[in-house]
Amino acid sequence: MGCEVSQQEPGIFRVDGLPFASWLVETDVMAERGHPILSLVSRVFLTDRESIIEKLASGAQGPMVQYMVQQIRQFDTEEDLAMQQALSENLEELADELFNKMIREAPVEQRLRGLSPEERLRGLSPEELARALSSEELVAALSDEQAARLRELLNRKQGR
Repeated sequence: MGCEVSQQEPGIFRVDGLPFASWLVETDVMAERGHPILSLVSRVFLTDRESIIEKLASGAQGPMVQYMVQQIRQFDTEEDLAMQQALSENLEELADELFNKMIREAPVEQRLRGLSPEERLRGLSPEELARALSSEELVAALSDEQAARLRELLNRKQGR
């Protein structure tokens, strides 16, 4: 095509001679160099999926991958339905794995952010709630003022 290709660094090439700027990136090379986003579209992902998901979930790239999956899904059409279905299932699985990994590694305070107190307690049995409220770890984490306020509220609830 009359283009000149020059290597800028391992795995990255600049293509000159086209009416637009163009770069060629070898995803396998970039994946080996530790670029987890590019590993998603490399052969490395087929053999080292867990490690790549680990890197994505623990870094700042997680939200970007979620966004990338959403953007790819918007192009799903009824053409090539079988291929689209397989791609969609793979992307859904990747997004779920990544999301679950990010949630597990997020601090508890961050996971609970935005939930109402009722939502935080939903699903706890009365026994679990009582055990949590009386745990030494929780009591130790409360300031004297917070503990006194909690006692006051519990006594009021019991009609004392």
